[in-house]
Amino acid sequence: LELRRESSLLYSLFQTAKKEFDQNGRMLVTLGDNAVAFDKAKELETFSDAVSTYIAPLMLGLTDISIGIDDSYKGMTEAQLKTAVGEMFYDIDDELGRSFSFMTDNSLYDIELRDNKNIAEGAYTVLLTGKGVPYLFTSNTEDDIWRVTTFIHESGHACALMHSPLVADPWSEYLLTMSVDTGEIQAQGLEMLSEYHFGRLFGSAAAYARYLETSTIAMSIVDGCFFNEWQTRVYSEKNPDVDKANEIAAELLDKYYGVQDYKKEDAQNIWVGVQHNFVAPMYYVSYAVSAAAALDIYALSLDDRDSAVDKYMQLSALGAFVPFKEAANEAELDDVFDPETVKRISEVIAEDMGLAYSDIDADAWYAPYFYETSHISDRRTDTEFMPDAAITRGEFVELLGKMYEYYEDDIDSNAAITFEDVKADSKDAKYIAWAEENGIITGYSENEFGYDDEITREQLVTMLSRIDGNYVFTDVLFNYTDADAISLWAAGAMSWAITNSIINGRDGNLLAPKENTTRAEAVKIAACYIKEKY
Repeated sequence: LELRRESSLLYSLFQTAKKEFDQNGRMLVTLGDNAVAFDKAKELETFSDAVSTYIAPLMLGLTDISIGIDDSYKGMTEAQLKTAVGEMFYDIDDELGRSFSFMTDNSLYDIELRDNKNIAEGAYTVLLTGKGVPYLFTSNTEDDIWRVTTFIHESGHACALMHSPLVADPWSEYLLTMSVDTGEIQAQGLEMLSEYHFGRLFGSAAAYARYLETSTIAMSIVDGCFFNEWQTRVYSEKNPDVDKANEIAAELLDKYYGVQDYKKEDAQNIWVGVQHNFVAPMYYVSYAVSAAAALDIYALSLDDRDSAVDKYMQLSALGAFVPFKEAANEAELDDVFDPETVKRISEVIAEDMGLAYSDIDADAWYAPYFYETSHISDRRTDTEFMPDAAITRGEFVELLGKMYEYYEDDIDSNAAITFEDVKADSKDAKYIAWAEENGIITGYSENEFGYDDEITREQLVTMLSRIDGNYVFTDVLFNYTDADAISLWAAGAMSWAITNSIINGRDGNLLAPKENTTRAEAVKIAACYIKEKY
């Protein structure tokens, strides 16, 4: 249906929504299950301005990165998906795992891929009438990343409903109103906490999933503020009409998305398709405040995962009927309506996603590999990655250890470090202990690892090859003019790395086995290994 500017239906929708907006002479703003008066509009205005300043650029940056990196997700069967998500939930928190197991053991879900499902794309979780238990449904028809994250999202709703102390009351579903804002933190927050497990869920597409997921949550914040401000301004007009609605939409597209010179008539396509603008004015901002809280939980998890999980589980334990601010206070979350909180969240996420480095050229050859490994590589200084600097042996082992943790399993090595040049309290000590214990590194001698030495290309591929086992020499090395420069102990590993496109030659058809490896080359090698292995 094409709604024309003169449409009487569109005018009718405007008037119906405006009537609700002006009820009792007050502008209504939905926060949790409470409709509060006009004085809350200033709080949302401050929040929205902070979002346009800090979150909107973050969202655009994350989206740009996601376009340029590997998205080749291999997919999972329903049984594999259920097992993988269940194991992840138990790893996050036992109570979360038990709730998930109750849901799946009692068939309180439908995530099957089949053609005859509801034609409406989407997903939902409902409380079964009179039963006091949730039911989860997804109508996804593609085996893709969205299918997995949607299942996680809806499971957040389902587990919170099972945790709710009020669900035991048979009248709760009739007498109580769910707080959409709180419920969405429980769902979106679980999605963000799951990022730690994306390597095990998505394999080589994990980096893409990270940027896709985080940009989507950030987009929820921006979209929520965009439509909230649009509704506020349109319905504050004495006699709103389509021309004015289009003019305001075009202006806000510039504010929130940096889209300039947007034709006012085209802006109509933006707001007409969102039913909330007509049937639930001032509701859409719920998606923004909940997503901001979810990003805050994730930001905390990067520094103190246990604390972040505790806060999330407190939210989940409150159930679905506690208003947003009350729930946030109970879980001791920072006030997302404070611009300083919004700024801090954006800065932490930008750093985690590799957007905060001053020396990364987004158009450089190494950029896609850098972003594909930003979750496992480390910076040299607070603001610099230093792509052209040589990587040290200690730095590369740390990169290997973080890669193994993210894609394989947590490292919890109790092995003692035997190398005298490695400090036991250094940030990468556990990775060096793990690597030594598993034969990935041997050191120059029993007492010397060469921690601060710049790693050579043949040393690097040898360490990498030992994660899976040693490899034998093949004649592929003879394609390079300096094959005779390769040490005998490195020949098998170098052959394996070349055969699997993990390392390439340098200009002049050289392998340069004894040359140092730059940090940019190291992240490319790690990215190629991840693609081959996972």
